Amino acid sequence: MKIQVTKSILLKELATASKYRGREIKGGNTIGIPFISLSASEEGLKIRATDNQVYYENILPLHIVGEEDLEEVHVVIEAGQVALTQKFDEVLRKFPSEKVEIQVTGEKIILTADNVNAEVSTMDSPFDEAPTGVEGESINSPKTFFDNIITKTVFASSESDSRPLLKGINIKGDGTTFTAIATDSHRLAKYEDAQSIQIDNITIPAKPFASVLETFSDDGKVMLIPLGNYVKLQQEDKNVFIRLLDGNFPDTTKLVNVLDTVSHISINSKELINAIDRAIPFAKNDKGRPVVQLEMFDQGIKIFSSAEDGSMTSNVSINKSNGVVISEKIVLNAKFMIDSIKSHNSKEVTLVIESKGKPVYVLSEDKSNTQLILPIKY
Repeated sequence: MKIQVTKSILLKELATASKYRGREIKGGNTIGIPFISLSASEEGLKIRATDNQVYYENILPLHIVGEEDLEEVHVVIEAGQVALTQKFDEVLRKFPSEKVEIQVTGEKIILTADNVNAEVSTMDSPFDEAPTGVEGESINSPKTFFDNIITKTVFASSESDSRPLLKGINIKGDGTTFTAIATDSHRLAKYEDAQSIQIDNITIPAKPFASVLETFSDDGKVMLIPLGNYVKLQQEDKNVFIRLLDGNFPDTTKLVNVLDTVSHISINSKELINAIDRAIPFAKNDKGRPVVQLEMFDQGIKIFSSAEDGSMTSNVSINKSNGVVISEKIVLNAKFMIDSIKSHNSKEVTLVIESKGKPVYVLSEDKSNTQLILPIKY
């Protein structure tokens, strides 16, 4: 293999692919493939990496639009494939010139530019082909649609390995309403959108889903295609496959039950976040997380915390309310509350409160985003 490449463009692409390069774990075992595959052919310059959960594949174009004109990305002089270790990235970064020639000879990669030469070891190792399977109904939407899913749900997914299915975002579409749900069993985030999307009930690992979307351009659309045990995200020549989580996601329909007869409080988002944040220094801890107390009164709510070394109390005015005023104090996870309010990205949110033992709901103005937080028993 012999190619000429633009250093900065290749390094940027390798940095992205490195997120999904396989790695060694305890006991000397390896997850995924511990190198990046670089292939040169008439098709272009293909970069692939996999950590078994994510399979990344992108083809670099011959040219990109530069500041003044088209900028050359690479020239394929001789086709071939090579395995790139982390050392290759480090060596390439040290070259002073933007244009670098890369040639593979046996188990050596030779880099040449101006008066600089370097050799990096490689290995004769095949790379797995991309996952295949029967394609399901796809989603073809602007990237902002997928960004919305992440913003409004990913924070509520679990980080515990004991219940791996809860580490995902469950999505489905019935042709009328699209729904995305995440829960760690202490809180739940539900996002709904009126979309003519038809897609089966699948659960995508939350963190890889968010990470992969960050690699896509904000311009243009992204296609999501269920593919057997994977879901494929596609934009132009970039294809990324994420292994789906196995099992049946919990039925949350009975959990999200917002009653009209209980207290609904419309309140300024920023003021509420600030009040909760002020209470954190004196908040008690529940498994390492700060908890604060909430108490309703006629014209507002009180957010407070107390400890041996002090206390903090803030009264926040209510913009609008209906239903019965609850006299009970409610204890809530401060971080969960702040995350939920921020996910709405709106000036005002609605709190739905029934009693100290029932879930507290945080609703968006258009009711498309529902957050559920379980109170803490003390």
